Formats: sequence, C-alpha cells, structure tokens
Amino acid sequence: MLFHIDYSAFRPWDVAQIVPRDRISSSETFEGVLKGMKAMLYVLLIIGVWLSAMCSQGSLLLLTSALVKVIHILWPDVMGNSCVTNETIK
Repeated sequence: MLFHIDYSAFRPWDVAQIVPRDRISSSETFEGVLKGMKAMLYVLLIIGVWLSAMCSQGSLLLLTSALVKVIHILWPDVMGNSCVTNETIK
C-alpha cells in the first residue's frame, strides 16, 4: 500500500465516537471477592469460638466429675456413708 486514504473525510456522519471508559479502581474490582472472604472468615471465627467454648465446658465437667473419685481416695472419711460407693468410683 503506497498511500493511506482517510475514509472519515468522506463520511463525517459515520465516524465512530470514542468514548473514554470509566476508570475502575482495583479495590472496586475485588469488592465482591473481599465480601465473600470476610463472610467466610466471620463464619469460621464463630465456629472456632463455639468449639473452644464446648472444649472448655467439657474439660470443666470432666475435671469436676473426677473430683469425687479423688476426694474419696485421698480423704475417705470426708464422704462418709454418702451415695458414693465402690461401684460409682470405678
């Protein structure tokens, strides 16, 4: 091609207008992803707190149930003739 013909000079009504697009920042691009990650993190945090509370409560109940056996072994006179028998200790 020896020379370039500018066709826009012949048809000025058919010229495509170049409209600048809106600039989207990177924070707006990942906004949905961040909201999803935040929601999953909240759910995991709630489950973690709930599980730690259950473990804490379970260990407290285990320790207090073992106290009856320890008291009966260390100080047998303290319990006396209560409902604690050799069968309940085992």
